[in-house]
Amino acid sequence: MVRVLFVCTGNTCRSPMAEALLRAKAKERGVPVEVRSAGVAAVGGVPVSAHAAEVLRERQVPHDGLSSPVTVEAVKWADLILTMTAGHKRMLLERYPEALEKTHTLKEYVEDRPEVLAEIAELERLYTEWQLRQAIGGKLSDEERARLLELEARVPDFDIADPFGGSLDTYRKVADELDAALEKLIAKLTRASAEEQAGGEKGAAGDPGPDGGAGANGESGADGDIDAGGQPDAGGHSDANGKSDAEGGTGADGGHDAAGGDGAGGNNGAGGE
Repeated sequence: MVRVLFVCTGNTCRSPMAEALLRAKAKERGVPVEVRSAGVAAVGGVPVSAHAAEVLRERQVPHDGLSSPVTVEAVKWADLILTMTAGHKRMLLERYPEALEKTHTLKEYVEDRPEVLAEIAELERLYTEWQLRQAIGGKLSDEERARLLELEARVPDFDIADPFGGSLDTYRKVADELDAALEKLIAKLTRASAEEQAGGEKGAAGDPGPDGGAGANGESGADGDIDAGGQPDAGGHSDANGKSDAEGGTGADGGHDAAGGDGAGGNNGAGGE
């Protein structure tokens, strides 16, 4: 069973809506998943915002949880951490760098267009190369810097905007955006669950490998030992949404932090969600 943690700022709008919507979809389709949500700047015990609660009621999706800050326990609990923006991801990884491999923005994690995935991979390679060269006093070539800026302009914006303080219609639009991304997520989790189940059935069948040893898919060898085949990795590609000016330093996700992102003190202000 995959354990998913959604993260936003105050844990009263976007992440609790995502939590409730995914839980409902998983229950309806029989997908084994546990879901929580938290905020990088949340105060514990605050109810979900009135408009978020109304949007969930309109969709007949139950949710009665209270806000919770991101904690060490929650990060360790999660198999997959999905943030609403690159700023949230950056803030979380600054505190919990050990969560790098399992932390992504939601929309980035479910992106499935091959051409976009290829550009994200190239952009991440350039970010990595840039950081390595900065560490030893070097820098990107003019051609590499130009390509990095070109890719930054081309890669889609994976942020889900904060509806805090907006109208009910604004919250409905955010819920629609979340719902579209969560449809892709539930399909991805369904495939992973099916592959895990298929791998377990093959292992239980005890089919010997060609050399009598365990096969790569967890099948048993002639000696009866069974390889406990690992659970499919819930991770995805790295976030490339953070922007740089090709001169400044990068954030924990490889993106430039000059814009401040959507963190506790970013675009939302102290009262932001």
